[in-house]
Amino acid sequence: MKRKIVHIVRSPAGGIRKHIVSIIEKLDSDFEMYLILDSSKGDKSYFEFLEKNEHIQGRILDLKILEQPGFVDIINLYKILMFVLQLSPHAIHGHGAKGGVYARVIGFFLNIKVIYTAHGGSIHNMHGRTKNRLYSFLERVMYYFTDLLVFESKYSMEQYSKKISVDSSNPKFRLNYNAVPYRELPSTCREMGEEVIIGAFGLLRFIKGHDLLVSAVSNIIKRGYKIRLRIFGHGEEKQNLLQLAERKQILKSFEILEETRRVDEEMRKCHLIAHPSRFESFGYVPLEALVNGVTVVSSLSGGLREVMDNGKSGFCFETLDVESLESAIENALTSRSLREKKYLNAKKEIERNFSMDRFSSGLRDIYLSLM
Repeated sequence: MKRKIVHIVRSPAGGIRKHIVSIIEKLDSDFEMYLILDSSKGDKSYFEFLEKNEHIQGRILDLKILEQPGFVDIINLYKILMFVLQLSPHAIHGHGAKGGVYARVIGFFLNIKVIYTAHGGSIHNMHGRTKNRLYSFLERVMYYFTDLLVFESKYSMEQYSKKISVDSSNPKFRLNYNAVPYRELPSTCREMGEEVIIGAFGLLRFIKGHDLLVSAVSNIIKRGYKIRLRIFGHGEEKQNLLQLAERKQILKSFEILEETRRVDEEMRKCHLIAHPSRFESFGYVPLEALVNGVTVVSSLSGGLREVMDNGKSGFCFETLDVESLESAIENALTSRSLREKKYLNAKKEIERNFSMDRFSSGLRDIYLSLM
C-alpha cells in the first residue's frame, strides 16, 4: 500500500506550481499524493496538468484561501482537519507561507509528520515592516511544529536560518534543488538574428523586474538595435508595463502575451531570455531557457546566483537597476564567443545540480526518512 502525502498550497501558479507538479509527476508512482489549494489562483499550466492527470482530480480539496490572515482561515482549518482525518496520511507537506501554517497546525492536532518548503514568501523582507515582523514571529513559533524544512536553494536555507535564528546545519534543514525535465541539450546556443527577440516569462509582479527590462530595452533600441520584446505572463503589473512602454515609445516593438502552454516552443523563438528578478528563492525560467539553447540575461538575486553559477552560465548583473541590465543585454548581443562559453558551462551545471532525477531521488529519500 502506498504511503499518503498531502500537499497544501495557497496559489498553484508560477514556480510553486512547477515545484508541486514535478513532485507529483515524478513520485506519484511511489506515494499517493493529495492536494489542498485554491484552484481560483491556479495558472493555465496547473489546469493543463489536471487534464493530463485525471486521477489527481479526485484527490483535491479546493478551498478559498486568502493571502491575508482572517476568519476564513478558521473555517479552512476545520475543513482541512476533516479531509485529513479521512485520509490518515503519513505526512503533510506545506508550501509557501499560508500552506506552511495550515500544514503545521493540522500536523500538530493530528500528530502527523510535517514538511515545510518556504518558496520565498516568508523569507524575503518585502512585505512592509509590520508584516515582516509578523512573518518572522510566526516562522520562529512554527519551526518547533515542523519535522523537516526542505529548501530549493542554499540562499533560501540561509535566509530562513537568519530569520528564525537557527543554524542551517540543524538536521531539520534539507537542501534539495529544484529541477527541469531532462532532455538532450543543444550542442550550441542559438545565434542572434537581424531582429533580436528578447523574451521574459513569469508572473507580472513588481518583484520580477519587468519594468527594468522595458526601460533597458528602450534605451538599447534608441542606439540602433532592432529588438522585439515579448513578455509572457499575467498579473497586476500588466497595465503599468504597457503604460511604461508607451512613455518609452516602444509599443511597436513590445507585446505582453497571456501565459502560454507552449513554453519551450516560445522560448526557442527567442534569441535572449531576460530574468531581471528583484527577489527569487530559486528561478526556474533561466534553467528552462538554457535547456532550450537560449542565452540568458539574469540578475543574481537570491537563488539565481546558484542557478546561474555566480554568473558563469549567463550574462548576469549584481545591481538591480536599468543601467546594469542594459549593459548585460548589450554584452550578450555583441559577444558570440562569450555566449558560447557561458552556455557550455550551463550545460554542465544543469546535468550536475538541476536534473529531475536528482530532484526526485532527493525528495523521495526525504519523505522516506520521516516514515
